[in-house]
This record gives sequence, C-alpha cells and structure tokens, in this order.
Amino acid sequence: MKTINLTNNEQKIINLNSNLSQQKNLLKKEFQTKTPSVNPKEFFNKEGVFPGI
Repeated sequence: MKTINLTNNEQKIINLNSNLSQQKNLLKKEFQTKTPSVNPKEFFNKEGVFPGI
C-alpha cells in the first residue's frame, strides 16, 4: 500500500467529513426509532373515504 502525505488542511477536511457521516448515521438511527409506524387504514373511515378532505 502506498503512503500518501496529507497537508493539515486536507487531514482536517477528511476528519470533518468522517464526523459528518457519523452524525448523519446517528440522526438516521434516531429518526427511525422515533418515527411511529403508520397504518394507512387508520386514515380512512369504514367506507374507505379519507375524512380529512
């Protein structure tokens, strides 16, 4: 494997990108656990009509 020397700024950019990816994944997980699953049938009455319209 070839070694690549990075400048300080390049290393900072890589670290920031890595941190953003981690935060994005955490937010995704949090959203998935906090979002209730929705049953579409709950929105319709017995006749199959959407009462909100």
